Amino acid sequence: MTPADGPEIEPLQQRSTTAKSNKRPHLLTARTRRSFFKSAMGALAASTVFSNIPAHAVPALPGPRVPTGAKLRGLNHVGSFEQDYQDTIWGGFWRTWDWSNWIRPQMEDIAKVANSVRFWGNTLPIADGSVSLDEYLGRWEQVLNLARELGLYVYPCGGDLRHWGDFSWKQSTQTYAVWSQLLAEYNNVIGVDITNEASDTLQSEPSRYSYRESEPADRLLEKLSDLVRRQGIPVTHSRSIRQKAGWTSAYFTDYLADFLDFHVYYPAAANDSADAYRQPWGEGKELIIGEFGKDTEVPSSVRTDYYDKIRAMCVSDSRCKGAFAWSAWDLGPAEPTQWGLFDGHRQLRSDIGDAFLSFPTKDP
Repeated sequence: MTPADGPEIEPLQQRSTTAKSNKRPHLLTARTRRSFFKSAMGALAASTVFSNIPAHAVPALPGPRVPTGAKLRGLNHVGSFEQDYQDTIWGGFWRTWDWSNWIRPQMEDIAKVANSVRFWGNTLPIADGSVSLDEYLGRWEQVLNLARELGLYVYPCGGDLRHWGDFSWKQSTQTYAVWSQLLAEYNNVIGVDITNEASDTLQSEPSRYSYRESEPADRLLEKLSDLVRRQGIPVTHSRSIRQKAGWTSAYFTDYLADFLDFHVYYPAAANDSADAYRQPWGEGKELIIGEFGKDTEVPSSVRTDYYDKIRAMCVSDSRCKGAFAWSAWDLGPAEPTQWGLFDGHRQLRSDIGDAFLSFPTKDP
């Protein structure tokens, strides 16, 4: 096991801005937006309300903020189902904040094999009052400082609408406004995933913690995107795909993104991602594979082959800026929760570990 190439972090003004931002359609036209929402409404939970969202207040940005020639070999930092989190893994993760035994050592293991980390936030503990906004920001600051110390790029995720909590529009926008101001102080932050897989959440049955405010969800996502983008940080709205057709099946969040983030949970061919770039919402944009992985219920040979296929996409697709494996550590001791590159003894699993170490950190 060899340490990954760490990021040569550049000042923001020195980063490449050669992405084809002048060709990127950032907005849905009124006609497209009307047809989009009309077709989507039938599949969405009854409590979710949509609107014809207005034009962006903040122009699109080139993104993600990765230096020219660099590739992201990343891992998702995760919580644990073994912790007594009371309600949800992500809300409980932020309440418990097990820095010494879970968060810091997992970050240190990530830095041994990767040059970047995707780290999840969560609004639920702020919404229920168990964590103050100041405490939440202070914990993010701990993570950001450690990542900088370890030489890691950081890809923050703001949380997800399925675990949003009783969080008003004002609280949501205030949180993202001050959070993005903090992120802007760190030039190793490459971009922000506003919420994880909103497309899945908004088309599924809501949970007791789901976003259910009277303000339409699309307007909230639009507003949160602009708040982060106003700090000079490019944004995306990740979504999960489990077959080749997912690269061309549009969702309204694709139009809100400065770059694309697909969570690829099938053995993709190296050129499958090219289909997304031919779509009106993907033209001129770059790509991050924000999640990919398989648990230990799957045979090792299948896991290795799957990792090799994602690596081939990262190598062959010049617009793919890298990939983040799910996950660094296991979420629990049972096979369905053993997704980690590292096992319970913090040893690298050879079947996927060796494959992961072959992922590039620089363009070919």
